[in-house]
Amino acid sequence: MRLAKTLFFLLILPVSVAPAALAAVPARADVLIVTAVDYEYRAVSSLLKSPQHSILAGREVSGGSYDGARVVVIRSGWGKAQAAGAAAMAIRAFAPRMVVMAGVAGGIDAASVNSGDVVVVQRAFQYDLGQLSHGQVEMWPAETPRETPYPSPEFESAEDLVAAALAAGGRVQFDLWKLPPSCACERDGKLKPGCAEAPVQIDRAQPRVCAGTVATGDAFLEDPDVSRRLVATHHAVAADMETAAVAEEAANSGIPFVGIRLVADMVNGSNQNLYYCLKPFLGPRLHDVMAAVLSNLLKPPEHFRRVTASDSCRKPE
Repeated sequence: MRLAKTLFFLLILPVSVAPAALAAVPARADVLIVTAVDYEYRAVSSLLKSPQHSILAGREVSGGSYDGARVVVIRSGWGKAQAAGAAAMAIRAFAPRMVVMAGVAGGIDAASVNSGDVVVVQRAFQYDLGQLSHGQVEMWPAETPRETPYPSPEFESAEDLVAAALAAGGRVQFDLWKLPPSCACERDGKLKPGCAEAPVQIDRAQPRVCAGTVATGDAFLEDPDVSRRLVATHHAVAADMETAAVAEEAANSGIPFVGIRLVADMVNGSNQNLYYCLKPFLGPRLHDVMAAVLSNLLKPPEHFRRVTASDSCRKPE
């Protein structure tokens, strides 16, 4: 036991701060939440009570309590490699009972989702894994580390966790998103000089919380043609750069998984700068959504009804 504790603390190494300023993150977690970038990490980790902060292989980690449960939040960095590495190391270090991917995504199916909606990830897949020929990727299903097929070509979230997350949607109070329609923004979300237009509403009056399929790739997707193919071939409603990678690591360890993705911009070629303009709105909404979701994930599954077709982001065909 003493050796195990020693090995654990060797994994957690402080960077750019004095060792005395860091407390040890608990060695076990009920919930591991993976976030990709700075504002996602801040939005989710700020939910923790009595948080302790440290560094795991160069990545920020916060551990604390929420509704009496032990929760660890890690900032992976963007992209599949960073996300998979963070998830694998954190699973080994904290032995969580469940893994949650939390962050934002781009909407790719305008008939199903809009900016501000919340997609509870029912399935995720890698759209850039396969054979590249003539500028197109022939998608292959992911394989286990031993090069055998997974039970499904797409990574499926645990049904009870999907049901719990969907039920949380009714408790979220959504503030409206309003922005000047044609103004440009800096990467940090600040409006560039010269913007004098009156703000207009960007999201729905009542954003949707629905279950859907998310496509994951290492590119920041801005091509409407690629989006349309993903919708047509896989019924995907949103795209991101991490979810399928984290789901795969959870599957490798046999741990239940669910993803929560807040839709930022829509991938339609009309306003590629909208993602940056929405940054000041994304963190607060993700914080509120995850507060409700976390409370539900910690309850017994019998508290929630089964997921049905009516919960889907996509309209019946």
